Amino acid sequence: MRLLSLLIVSLYGRTVALFIFIPIGMGSITVEASTKIILESGFDAFISPPNTRSNPMSKFNTIPSQKQSNLAGGISYCNDAKHELAISVLSSTLSNDFFYESENTRVQSLESLSQKLIVDNEAEFVAKCAIYARHHANLRSVSHVLGVSLCENASGSGYVKPAIKRLSKRVDDMTELVSLWNLKHPKSMVPNGMRKAFREVLDEGRFDAYQLKKYEQKRAKVKLKDIIRIARPAKHLELYKQVLDVNLPKIEMLHTSIKPDTDIQETFVELAKAGKVWYMEALKMTPKILESYVSKETLKLWKEIILSKTLQSRSGVLPFRYYKAYIDLTQCQRDTVVDVIGQNELEEVKKKYLPLRVYREIRDILEAAFAQATRIEPLASEGEKVAILIDNSGSMSSNSLGLSLFSHALIMAKAIIENVGCSKSHLYFWSDICEEWESESNFTFEQISRHHAANRATYVNMPFHRLIEDAISVDKVIILTDNQMYAQNGNKETFKTYADIYKQNVSPDVKVLFWDLAGYGAGTPIKLDGDFLEISGLSDKLLSIVPKLWNDSDALVKEIESIEI
Repeated sequence: MRLLSLLIVSLYGRTVALFIFIPIGMGSITVEASTKIILESGFDAFISPPNTRSNPMSKFNTIPSQKQSNLAGGISYCNDAKHELAISVLSSTLSNDFFYESENTRVQSLESLSQKLIVDNEAEFVAKCAIYARHHANLRSVSHVLGVSLCENASGSGYVKPAIKRLSKRVDDMTELVSLWNLKHPKSMVPNGMRKAFREVLDEGRFDAYQLKKYEQKRAKVKLKDIIRIARPAKHLELYKQVLDVNLPKIEMLHTSIKPDTDIQETFVELAKAGKVWYMEALKMTPKILESYVSKETLKLWKEIILSKTLQSRSGVLPFRYYKAYIDLTQCQRDTVVDVIGQNELEEVKKKYLPLRVYREIRDILEAAFAQATRIEPLASEGEKVAILIDNSGSMSSNSLGLSLFSHALIMAKAIIENVGCSKSHLYFWSDICEEWESESNFTFEQISRHHAANRATYVNMPFHRLIEDAISVDKVIILTDNQMYAQNGNKETFKTYADIYKQNVSPDVKVLFWDLAGYGAGTPIKLDGDFLEISGLSDKLLSIVPKLWNDSDALVKEIESIEI
């Protein structure tokens, strides 16, 4: 037997009758408790508020929702396609799989977004996004994906040839574009727009014999001579005949000149004096050049290259490379120490081990070059304070470009702190706990190397609890994470929930930046408004974009649209 209760309630301006059945023998459950159970179990299943109801006059033509799910399993909100592609471009290093998303999934997302825009007569914007990625963000692979997408979907639009021309910044951009096309269309010829673009690039004489030889790619599936045959240039035929005949003059490059029986430092000095050492080559080969006892001449020439603003600007090197060079050098030193343990000859140790004084000087040079590369408009105005909240949970151990996402977060934090100032910055590491990192000096590479992502859960309420408990009043909050923005309860409350509490209790005018380093999924974790901003990706270009986005959420799209084709 059951007890029937009638409850009359008013919801959303309407009177509703609820019949509640309470089994006999459950006397401890009151009518109020039963009502609470029903309401908590999803009352929307019975009645929807007016702003979420479908059009009562339409069965199929309903009102679309902005809500969707992201790859972390939480609520996400759709951007329009332009904003989505713009931020996806800066999120796409395409270096390897992440914790939540594979590289192939990211490529498919880029292709889908670009195709949608092209169908909507926005091929020009896709072309500009590709150019922006290649020339402004120094991201190669994503520009190739968008270039091929233009060839597939925008033939006849007038944007394929000029875009492919601009994307052919280096010789191997052409071979990469053809390789991607062949991979997707193994039985189709290279499209005419791509062929014509290559022909114009080669007729311009954009690349000299040295550059052609450097990217000859004799062992690759698509070789430089294949590009010559595809393009059929009408000028500089003697030069290109040398490519076809595999008869280009040999060139000296540092990494190809080093042989087992050669002295690396002597080779470096000789080539550096002749101006034949490329910036990226000098940076990436830092450990090999400087791993053992260094002559003053070697260190002087290496320093001149690394600190050259002209060479640095031309190289388009991403800032994380400086930290990577430091880590690789540090590892070489550790290996050397292990190698000489047990040897009694002091002179042998001196030959293999870099003196601490020189090691520190190299570190300081790399940090100075990093500071040059990341010199941006400060993220905070004069007198403002910033809290940087870095996710160090388990998923941040995912690797990208040879470093963990956590290391990338620390590198970005270093760039921010150097532009804001240590005295104005509060740095926190958070997962299912939150700890403040305190330092009166700059956040150095050495200090970064001591920290690692913990194998812990991720509760974004923790850093806000800490800020509230300690009554830390700041003007800007920057959250560096990989799409983790929820608390430990099951309500899927976003970081905005806790940021709002912080605003109400501590700092009413605070602005919050959510920086998704991996760019997982689509959409944003919240509906963004004036004081809340989201960006994603690993590109340092974002550091110069953020100050503009504080004032204009369309700043990135506008910057891309300003590119001339």
